[in-house]
Amino acid sequence: MDPVIIMHPVLYDNQPASIKVDLKTDKFMYYLKEFNCQDQQTALLKCPYVVFESGRNFIYTDAVVEAGKVTCGSSWCRVTFSQSFGGIPTIFAQVLSARNDMPVITRL
Repeated sequence: MDPVIIMHPVLYDNQPASIKVDLKTDKFMYYLKEFNCQDQQTALLKCPYVVFESGRNFIYTDAVVEAGKVTCGSSWCRVTFSQSFGGIPTIFAQVLSARNDMPVITRL
């Protein structure tokens, strides 16, 4: 198995924050980091997540999900899908890093 996890924090006061995911073999841990310009007192209400197996997956009868991991630094990275989609796909991105406690934002 090669799971891909996407999470999104739902915050009580709508203050911006980033979330980092640390994937283990049988579980994952996450770290919520409020931006330094905030009061560092954000209350997390819930943190929904979805997990997919890496590769092309089919949900229901007509929905296609392609999940994968990319190593990218501070510059733009190109990601190529394994097959074309019928239209413009919806893309979700998540930082998978436990490197430090600085907030991180993904740009697509």
